[in-house]
Amino acid sequence: ENDNQKKTYTGISCIHLDAFDNLWIGTPTQGLLRYTNKAEFKSFVYKKEDKNSITAGWVSKIYENKQGKVWMVSQNGLDEFDPIKNILTPYPFDVIMPEFSYGNAVGQYSDEEILIRTNKGHYLFDTNTKVYKKITLDAKLEKIPLTNLKMDSRGNQWYCTPYGAFIKIKNKKTVQHIDLEKLP
Repeated sequence: ENDNQKKTYTGISCIHLDAFDNLWIGTPTQGLLRYTNKAEFKSFVYKKEDKNSITAGWVSKIYENKQGKVWMVSQNGLDEFDPIKNILTPYPFDVIMPEFSYGNAVGQYSDEEILIRTNKGHYLFDTNTKVYKKITLDAKLEKIPLTNLKMDSRGNQWYCTPYGAFIKIKNKKTVQHIDLEKLP
């Protein structure tokens, strides 16, 4: 098979529809795609020589804050897209958290905060101030891998783990384990 005959396969790792009706698509090979409800896609890809390009790695999570800014997560950092100014700003983990060996964004902790797991514990990244602070999670969550975190419309937090889901009800201090193996 020569180069002209090779087919390109693009998987999709996540999607998000923002308040401006833009469809955001995270892919492992094509970077971040934005569909603007027109017959066009805008692609954002990492370019080592461009300090304003999206962070390296595939986009695994997409959020939108109350100001309509779209936040993307890759294994190497966070990216903020301002749809009004049409500007993408990268926040690589090695720049915003240089004292840590690794950082992994778990999910949207609140309307303005993203939960990040590091080799030194869990931290919240404030999307307004661009500052992070240490947080202690419920003891049930502190030592297990967290793969995702979502807030529902009631403000409850849903934690996804290899051991099932955990829910933290809004205004309560403890989490409840939902063991998926016990479901009928």
